[in-house]
Amino acid sequence: MDMRYKVVYAKYLDGHRLAISFQDGKNGVVDLNEYKNRGGVSSNFSD
Repeated sequence: MDMRYKVVYAKYLDGHRLAISFQDGKNGVVDLNEYKNRGGVSSNFSD
């Protein structure tokens, strides 16, 4: 099963939330707040 997704649209909403749409027509809102303290590439979310 291929687990790659192509994001065709992303919009900042507020806080750490993004509205995203994928090539297959699926869309939703993702809240990245829980990732801001995990380190690595996510460490920039705390700004």
